[in-house]
Amino acid sequence: MPYIKPEWAPLAAAALSRLRDEYLHYTDDLRFDGSRPWQRRESAGRTERKMSDRNSSPLDWLAASPTATQIPLHDQLEVLDADGDPLTFDSDGRNRPAVHVPATDLAFLFRLCATIGSVEGAAAITKANAITVIETGENVDLSDVCLMLAATILPEDAKVVRALELGDPKRTPDLCVIEIGPDDRKKVRSTQKATEALIRGLEAPCPVLIVTEDCAAIPDDIRCALPDPLRLAPLSRDVVMAIIAAHSSATGKIDPRVFDALPDDVELGRLSEASLMLALRASTPKAIAARLSELAVTPATHHPLSLDDIEGYGEAEAIARRMVSDLQAWSAGSVDWRDVQRSVLFYGPPGTGKSHLATAMAGSAGATLVRGSFAEWQAKGHLGDMLRAMRACFAEAAASAPAIIVIDEIDAVGDRGDPERHNTNYRTQVINAFLLTLDGLASSEGVMLVATTNYPDKIDAAILRPGRIDAMANVPLPGPRALERMLRDGLGAGVSSVEITRLVRAATGGTAADVDGALRQARSVARHHGRDMTVEDLLHALGSEAGEKNPAWERRVALHECGHAIVGTCLGIGRITRVVLTRDGGQAWMSYATGKSVLSDLKDELAYALAGRAAERLILGSVAAGSGGNAMSDLARATQTATDIDLRFGLGAEGPVWLDMASAAYLRIPENVARIRARLEAAEASATRILEERRDLLIRMAKDLVEVGLLEGEKLEAWLEDVRKEILPAGSRLLGPDAPACPDPMRSREIGNAEDGDATSRDERSP
Repeated sequence: MPYIKPEWAPLAAAALSRLRDEYLHYTDDLRFDGSRPWQRRESAGRTERKMSDRNSSPLDWLAASPTATQIPLHDQLEVLDADGDPLTFDSDGRNRPAVHVPATDLAFLFRLCATIGSVEGAAAITKANAITVIETGENVDLSDVCLMLAATILPEDAKVVRALELGDPKRTPDLCVIEIGPDDRKKVRSTQKATEALIRGLEAPCPVLIVTEDCAAIPDDIRCALPDPLRLAPLSRDVVMAIIAAHSSATGKIDPRVFDALPDDVELGRLSEASLMLALRASTPKAIAARLSELAVTPATHHPLSLDDIEGYGEAEAIARRMVSDLQAWSAGSVDWRDVQRSVLFYGPPGTGKSHLATAMAGSAGATLVRGSFAEWQAKGHLGDMLRAMRACFAEAAASAPAIIVIDEIDAVGDRGDPERHNTNYRTQVINAFLLTLDGLASSEGVMLVATTNYPDKIDAAILRPGRIDAMANVPLPGPRALERMLRDGLGAGVSSVEITRLVRAATGGTAADVDGALRQARSVARHHGRDMTVEDLLHALGSEAGEKNPAWERRVALHECGHAIVGTCLGIGRITRVVLTRDGGQAWMSYATGKSVLSDLKDELAYALAGRAAERLILGSVAAGSGGNAMSDLARATQTATDIDLRFGLGAEGPVWLDMASAAYLRIPENVARIRARLEAAEASATRILEERRDLLIRMAKDLVEVGLLEGEKLEAWLEDVRKEILPAGSRLLGPDAPACPDPMRSREIGNAEDGDATSRDERSP
């Protein structure tokens, strides 16, 4: 496809001519202070250059300044017609522009031209009553924007005045500039000087240009009335083509095929200024393009891990797959961005692989992965530095679309409802800024947000509302396929399928962090002995030595968790999605069905909660203490539900009364304790009857769980199908394998977390 110059090319040609003119006429006036000619136009004591100061022709310029080796492009033809030569050749024989214009200036100029868009766009800035907003992003000096515009793009005789310098000029300025820096948001509202700048600038009888690093720094009441900002264009193929032509060719012409050899716009937008300068040192335009392509390819842009490499993340995995599908559909143009689910919060215990899941999403979608965290941003310095780092992270994702931005440990943002008053003002400003950034995602097409946390209840409620966080999902322990991928990546090639099976079984029930830690430990042991890591090293690090196992304990936990699964399936409470043995016990995961919570429903929940105890007593003749313990255990949850029947549900002994009374206080009354105890014993007896009818099935299912460590997918469904074939108790509600999970994340529970050698249960809920 032939290269077509962008719409802003004529504007860039005229601006480049004026920039070169700056360097030509001020060469002798430069000082070694690092400043550029166009940056010193307004320096103290400087007199403006008049047209009479110029020589009569370009050839006279050259004669008057024998050291000058370049003239503006629009004068080159005149020089050639007079048998002059505006070109120079360096020691390598390259035909270069003669007077050196720094490539950083060229890049800045052409990005500005691409931002403004055309000659007409530049003229619109100085039209009567015009208001223009330019948003620069990070690492751009706001004053430089105004100075470059005045020196190269605005009319040469335009009088540009900053708002606070407005006085009683002899004539009305052609443009009033208001600069709002990244730290001015508070100042604009509370400092008289900054407020005066805005007011005086906006009331001036002349066009206004507002230059800001981030429009969020403009007060809300003003920002909502301003026109859409012109965002400073990033490096792109068109911009780089203009830079190469101006930097490497005195004629301004290069082979158009260079355009096809350049990296794409997303990759160029990620390049640092230093990388661009390095590439421009290559000898030819084609060599520059080749070097840019090399620099644009970084390991961080490749994500070999995909969702096909993992399994067993439950509802979190289902949401991840839907979001990836949406992003791919948007990229293909078949779905509008407004119809795409843009964000998700993955929560759960430490080390379960929440960030691992986000990485797999990026790999499946072929999207750029951008990572950030409040801890990292806050480490940049004070509030202004922190907010700049946060916005830069989102800007990087927007420039790299399609992209997935991952914010780890998002709970560090805080909660404005936190009763702790220390740093309240700081916390409020951070949350408010983050809310604005989240709201901007709706217009940042191609950017999805994945947030992770161990503590969802510590996040401000305004952040979690739909539109900012579209979905929430509890992330369970990694499944066999995810574990296999982690282990294969850690061990490398040459590991047999038999060895991998042993390793997966040993790692089952552990977190992604456990596997990573075991790999590091195994490598350390191997280094200490001066050899490569072996499978046995890793097995030992995973704690799978025979002497470390307790078969009796494993059997008890397996019976406990399978008891939950069988009773829950028989009563139709919900759909069991996973039964697993962990290093500390076991877990049974269930997606609860939507219930009416009538008394029979609550009794079924009690039976389900105590089914693990019932299974232990039925097969082993005793119950371990692990069914109790913490406030999220089987026994604690069952006791709370049984007490709430009386206290809060209006279905028990107190009648239709809601009592704001702690369960502990209620149970100090002997008759209440007796009644609640009887209710719990009846529930355990109900679970026991269900399990007695399926005793052999319970034993066989528990044995299988001990052998494989985890039941899910087809293997789990085969066992649950056997459960369903049995005759069900009257009045039960059977759920088939295709029954929908409850859409309310409040009822997605994790049951059965055996600790300290015994089985307990835990109820994990979203906020």
